[in-house]
Amino acid sequence: MSEVSTVSESWVGEGRSAVVYLGHDQQGRPIARKVFTGDTASKLILYLLTGSANPYTWCEDAMVCAVIRRRILTTLTRVWFGVHLKLPRHDGWGWNEHYRAFELRSELINGHHAPLRYPGDTGKFDYFKVLRDKVMKPLQQHLKEAGFDGLVWQAGKGNPVAANNFMLESKSPDGLRWAWIDLESGVPALFAMNPITTIAYYLPKSLQHRRWLFDDVDTNKLQTYILDHHDQIIELSDAEAYAALLQDVTQLEKHQTAWRSLRRYQRNIAYEHSQQRLSNEQVEWYGAHPLRWYVYIIPVTFMRVFAAMGKAVTRMTHWLRTFPYRYTARRSLRYIVSSRYRWGVARWLVARSIRTWLKRGFIEPDVACRLRSELKQDEASGYLTDFSVHIVIKPLVKVTQWGLLPALLVSGVISEVTFAVLLMMGGSIARTLYTSSRLLQSLLIGQRLPWVALLIGLLPMVGNAAYPVQLIHSSTEKAGGLARFIVYDIAATIGRAVPIWGGSDSQVEHFFNRGCDVIVRTLSGSLTRTTE
Repeated sequence: MSEVSTVSESWVGEGRSAVVYLGHDQQGRPIARKVFTGDTASKLILYLLTGSANPYTWCEDAMVCAVIRRRILTTLTRVWFGVHLKLPRHDGWGWNEHYRAFELRSELINGHHAPLRYPGDTGKFDYFKVLRDKVMKPLQQHLKEAGFDGLVWQAGKGNPVAANNFMLESKSPDGLRWAWIDLESGVPALFAMNPITTIAYYLPKSLQHRRWLFDDVDTNKLQTYILDHHDQIIELSDAEAYAALLQDVTQLEKHQTAWRSLRRYQRNIAYEHSQQRLSNEQVEWYGAHPLRWYVYIIPVTFMRVFAAMGKAVTRMTHWLRTFPYRYTARRSLRYIVSSRYRWGVARWLVARSIRTWLKRGFIEPDVACRLRSELKQDEASGYLTDFSVHIVIKPLVKVTQWGLLPALLVSGVISEVTFAVLLMMGGSIARTLYTSSRLLQSLLIGQRLPWVALLIGLLPMVGNAAYPVQLIHSSTEKAGGLARFIVYDIAATIGRAVPIWGGSDSQVEHFFNRGCDVIVRTLSGSLTRTTE
């Protein structure tokens, strides 16, 4: 354990288990400081299942296990993947007094996550497919063979969020090099997206380990695996490093047993002590009187819940009092009456998406410049206006659905059937009414009729992509580049919005993005054949 840390530097990212900040080592090199604070949902799940927050937050033995696992896997991943997969260089760990949690310091990887597909792709190389088929799946198999029963969760078995645990460090002449940046779980491995995986793998392993599976290692199996692969490991290191590896397994068994042998009330007491809510004397006394501990902590927990609810109500009240109603009303009226203003809003939203893709490393600067230049072209302005109207329709429809409709139902103005239909199809109805008016307008002035937008707008969830799809279908390839990008961005946004298993760089985001890619390329091919 290294020196105690206080306040971290700039924010880099966060997950279910921790928040990552940028720091610097003694040589001035940038490092990632992973502070195990945990998010609210993860804390709640762990409290219900184990009696405390994430063990990496407060349990020194759990932190030692994390460090030893990384040390062992640094060697084993070289055996399994050569130079194509690495673990970040370990740079120490310690207690972060500011956040009252342990932190793990490691090399800051200079790279990005597996890129999403985008309109400029040639289709010849698929980074995510390589990550999934050449790294994640083989890694899961290696981990199971070596006894890392719980760590397959962080490698992506049944866990689509785990795709963002890997970063593409370089595209070297000898192939891609990936870095496995996050090996510590935020929740127990019980919420696989495919329930069959939970039933067939995670639950049996939980029964085998006699606890909820949480980064658990079968150390006997691991030791046997290392002995069986003696020659391969020696070839990459030496006899001294091999002996150190076996010693690490012994230490892992010791600290894992110490961590896992804690009873529920002991974990709860230890966490409360780490948050400076109990003195050393209270820890000792309550540890000897577990029933008195429960008598104390249960009402305290209820008071904390009520206090949190009170703070939430206070924040909501403050927000309602300070909300700029007049400013919002003026802007909304301007949006309704001014097509130029609507076009400006849509242009701002698309420009923001372009910046985001560029920052994530998914498009090249020249592609971003080309998309920005298309934003300024007159032929895209009509579409952007319609697109922005579809964007603004959604929140207005939600307000109507959950504010006005229940009142109309209670007062007897509408029936239950009408209420159900409007609740389910409100967005589709609103988009269809708007697009129908635009279709009539186009008919009167002799423009191309937006039939595709009308049909796509009828669909739930994806209806906001109506006008990008319309433009892809009906415009030339030069004018369609921006529209294609918007469709890809909307698809990825839907993937990020999926609860629990979605999010940035998740397999769910890639799934929606790749599905969109297939549709767009099919439509583009059909358009080309029609033109020819």
